[in-house]
Amino acid sequence: MKGLLCAVCTVFLLAACSSGNNSGEELRQLRSRVERLEKQTGLLREGMKQTRQTLEAVEKGLARMGKGASANASGDAGPELSEDKVTKDELDDKARRFAGESLDRLLDLSRTVLDRLEQQLEQLEEEPAEPAPGPEGSPVEETI
Repeated sequence: MKGLLCAVCTVFLLAACSSGNNSGEELRQLRSRVERLEKQTGLLREGMKQTRQTLEAVEKGLARMGKGASANASGDAGPELSEDKVTKDELDDKARRFAGESLDRLLDLSRTVLDRLEQQLEQLEEEPAEPAPGPEGSPVEETI
């Protein structure tokens, strides 16, 4: 990260030095842009870290719920009912099972999205710095 930042700053400095008249102003603009990008990257990393921690906490909670449900299922040897009669406990078990499966799918999807975001962030960090703006005296364009 530091190497990438140094490379970006060096490219910006060289571009600012070669631009001529407004080099001081362009340099300040480029530095402020680099600082904003660093802040955004930090915020993205922090958000991904919090999301991952939340997913792990949900997984642990599901694991605890699953252990409790399996203990109840193996411990109960209640009377067998006909297929037409459904008890409240059976409905609760089915609802819990459905919710657990849905949360598992959601966790898998969230993990996939989080991994893709991390890959995109790494690709952005690995990309070479953008070239300096065109002719002398032209304002620095910001694209975020």
